[in-house]
Amino acid sequence: MSKHTLRIYAAGGCATNLAKPFVGLESSDIYADIDPVFVDTSMSNIEGPITEEMCYILPDVDGSGKVRRENHQRISDSIKDIVSIHPPGDFNIVMFSAAGGSGSVAGPLIARHLLEIEAPLICIVVGSTDSAITCTNTLNTLKSLDSISQAAELPITLFYEENGAGVKRSEIDKRVKGAIGSISALVSGNNRELDTKDISTWVYYNRASKVEPQLSQLAILRDNTAVEGLNEPISIASLLADPDTVMPEAAPDYQCIGYHRDQSGEIPDMHLVISVNGIERIYEGIAKAHGTYEKSTSKRSLDRKTFVGGGDQVTKDGMVL
Repeated sequence: MSKHTLRIYAAGGCATNLAKPFVGLESSDIYADIDPVFVDTSMSNIEGPITEEMCYILPDVDGSGKVRRENHQRISDSIKDIVSIHPPGDFNIVMFSAAGGSGSVAGPLIARHLLEIEAPLICIVVGSTDSAITCTNTLNTLKSLDSISQAAELPITLFYEENGAGVKRSEIDKRVKGAIGSISALVSGNNRELDTKDISTWVYYNRASKVEPQLSQLAILRDNTAVEGLNEPISIASLLADPDTVMPEAAPDYQCIGYHRDQSGEIPDMHLVISVNGIERIYEGIAKAHGTYEKSTSKRSLDRKTFVGGGDQVTKDGMVL
């Protein structure tokens, strides 16, 4: 079998930080060759091992300040150029924060372009409910992804993490890096009984299922009990060491199984499960947090407060002397 390439489109500062450790990795028989590209409106996170050839930085802008509409049109106009210069791999990860102003625009639009050519992809998305603006951005980014999926009549599957109270950034980083490693092992092109079409159908489950294509969630699970505990899994890709391994009783609409060639014990048995019920809970949680922020804002006086009275003498340069 031929070795496959895993393209990571790291859009925005958060994704850039998460993708940096995957720059310049040595090729391995048990993982796909990871090829990251960094897309942003600012150079502020571009450093270390990242080279100019790996980047697409929009010219004449310097960030979006968490305002998604700030550079939307410029980003949208650049998507075809981005994907032309940095074409898709055999499999693709589009990674971005849903809470910022740049990645939350570039990421969904890159995913949209990949759907148009039916390139297989998973989105790794980090949301946030830390503030009113990040919560609103996260909510609207999920709505954007849902809208893009509906328009394309193809599923978009998210591996989703969320920053919030009591959540350590390092823990999210660890889980995201673990997810990239698991996906890389699955799509390496070097697994027995698992081919490119199997992987493509796993992601585009509507080809083999009566479930309508929609925004979906990816869970990466290690044991049968966890898989069996999921509610109504649609599509499962399993990567195992032994063909005699007992499979979980999950009854998905679609399932593909591959057997890796790792002799070191580095790759555990894993089940990558796509479902839709989890994404509903994610959206409801963000919407609830958003509603709390809206109530707080409505109680706060939005009228301008001033200490300058009619009897004060104000100079031309704004000074009260």
